[in-house]
Amino acid sequence: ASDIFGENMDIHAGGWDLKFPHHDNECAQSEAYHGSKQWVNYFLHRGHLHIKGLKMSKSLKNFITIQQALDELGVTARQMRLLFLSNDWNRPMNFSDQSLGAAKETERVLRAFFGSVESALRGDNMQAAQKLTKFDRELNEKWVATEQLVHESLCNNFNTVAALQALMDLVTYTNQYLLSKERPLPTLLRKVALYITKILKTFGVIQANDDLGFETGAAAGGDAVVPVVDALVRFRDQVRWAARDKKGPMDLLPYCDSLRDELLPPLGIRLEDKPSGEPTVWKSDNPEILMKEAADRKNALEADR
Repeated sequence: ASDIFGENMDIHAGGWDLKFPHHDNECAQSEAYHGSKQWVNYFLHRGHLHIKGLKMSKSLKNFITIQQALDELGVTARQMRLLFLSNDWNRPMNFSDQSLGAAKETERVLRAFFGSVESALRGDNMQAAQKLTKFDRELNEKWVATEQLVHESLCNNFNTVAALQALMDLVTYTNQYLLSKERPLPTLLRKVALYITKILKTFGVIQANDDLGFETGAAAGGDAVVPVVDALVRFRDQVRWAARDKKGPMDLLPYCDSLRDELLPPLGIRLEDKPSGEPTVWKSDNPEILMKEAADRKNALEADR
C-alpha cells in the first residue's frame, strides 16, 4: 500500500476482528518507517458474514461465493443487493433462508408497487383535474419527509438499513394513497415513483437505463400495445361478469383463468382480479417471474387434491 499511496492514505478497510492487534501493528510499523504521525486517516471495519448463524470460513466448510449463491441457490442479483442493504455494513450479517426470504419479499413489494403506479399512470392524465386534494398534500409531505430521512440516514455512517426502511414506508403510504377512493394526482404519483427509482438506482437495485421501476422484459411493453391489452381485459371482464350474473355457463370461467394463468404470463402481462365487480387491473411484469408464479399455483392446487 505504501508503494502506491506513500506515507499517508485516506481510507483503510478490513474486517472488524482486525482492529487489534493487526491494524494497530500496521500503523505502528508504517508510521515508524515513514516517520509520520498518522499513516491512515479513516478505518472502515466491516462486520462478518454468517451462514445460518455461523461465521463463514473454509475450515467450517460453509464458504460460499456470491457467484455460487446466484448460480446454485436461485437468488437474483437484485435480491442479493436488497439483502446487503438491509444489514449494517459494520455489523455481522446472517445469510439464511429467513434473511433471503425477507429480501425476496422486499423485491415483491417493490415490483407490485411499480406495477400499480404504471397502471395508475396509464391513459390520458392531462385531462384529469390537477388540483391538490387533502390526500395529495399528505402524500407530498410524506415524500418530502422521506427525502430528508434518506439523506440523513446515508450521511450517518452509510445507514442503508434506515434509508431502505424509509423508502419502504413511502411505498406503503403511496399504496394506501392509491387504494383511497380519491383519484391519484398523476404528476405527484410519478414524481414519488421516480424518486424511489432514483434511490434504488443509487443502491444498484435498479439498472441505470430503467426509467421508472424495474425492467420487466415484457413482450407487451410500449404504448402501441396498451389499447390492445385494455380491450382484451375488457372482454375478459365481460365474460366473467356474464357468467356470474346468469349463473352459467360456468365453463366460461376456466377460460378466463386460462387467459390469466397460461396465455398472458409468457407475454409479460399480469392480470389482477378485484373484488366487488371492480375492473381487472393489468400490469407489465417479467415473463419468467409470472410463469413461475403460475406454475407454483398449479402445483399447490394439485397438492391439495
